[in-house]
Amino acid sequence: MTESPSQSLGIRPDAGQWINSRVSKRLTRLRRRFDRRLATHLPAVSKQIHAANYRKAEQQIVGLADRPRPIRPDFIIIGSPKCGTSWLRDALDQHPSIVTVRGEIEYFSSHPYYPVEWYYEKFARRLASSKKVRGRESCVLGEKSAHYCSMPREQIERLHELVPDVRLIVMTRDPVARHWAHAKKYFAKRRLRNPEMAVLDLSQHTLLDFFARQRPVGEFSKIVTNWTSVFPAQQLLVVSQEKTWERPRETFDAVLKHIGAPTDYDPEKIPLLSERKNQGPKVEMPEDVMRYLDELFAGERQWLRDFFGDKSVAYAS
Repeated sequence: MTESPSQSLGIRPDAGQWINSRVSKRLTRLRRRFDRRLATHLPAVSKQIHAANYRKAEQQIVGLADRPRPIRPDFIIIGSPKCGTSWLRDALDQHPSIVTVRGEIEYFSSHPYYPVEWYYEKFARRLASSKKVRGRESCVLGEKSAHYCSMPREQIERLHELVPDVRLIVMTRDPVARHWAHAKKYFAKRRLRNPEMAVLDLSQHTLLDFFARQRPVGEFSKIVTNWTSVFPAQQLLVVSQEKTWERPRETFDAVLKHIGAPTDYDPEKIPLLSERKNQGPKVEMPEDVMRYLDELFAGERQWLRDFFGDKSVAYAS
């Protein structure tokens, strides 16, 4: 198999065996960031070579020529980060008729220069490894990539070109709480000692710069408008995180209906309907930060109240 750019740096694939898990995860993020930046700054010809290497590697693993047609997703959770997307993806994966790809592919947002076969292979390999379904026709297949939500229109159009009938789900959250949760989690990953308090040690400039860069993933009115300018509104289901925590079964059933999965399941076999996960560091928001975000997202908060009313899910139309 073709050696990846990260392997050429001498980063051991078994690093997690001799360092703690936090450092191991950090190395993984660094490897992915290195690969992404390297490919992004390559000249056009080198990008083609880079893409060809990925195609060759994936063909060696699974064998694209043996399948008559590519395996595409039935649904995609397109975001937003820190809004419960991991919980929803994992809860859906506990359903007997649903298979989801692990992690986040982020193909359209971070790897558009890779061949499309690289994307399709993620689903083929996940389906092949699943023990609860017998084949493609017996399951509903999907993925979660939380940064798809803020993609520009041209990238959404490419997604539509490849999977025009896919069912889309975007999860929302009070944008003030979402931004603070995102900052806590992001900066906690950068410090090994007392990571939960890292966000409180930042300079005002660093924190405000982070809020500015992440603002698009919290502007849900723009996200909905942007996606429905390409996809029909009935293909986009918008989910409220806060109301989902109050009525998880109701939201779960609405999502199942949206993606075409059976709703006659045993809730005892979906443990995540009574659990939360990935809640992040528990650090209270400083008052000055709260005032800043309150002002920044006042209009967005009102839009969410008007959009949902007392419902946990709503279609974009």
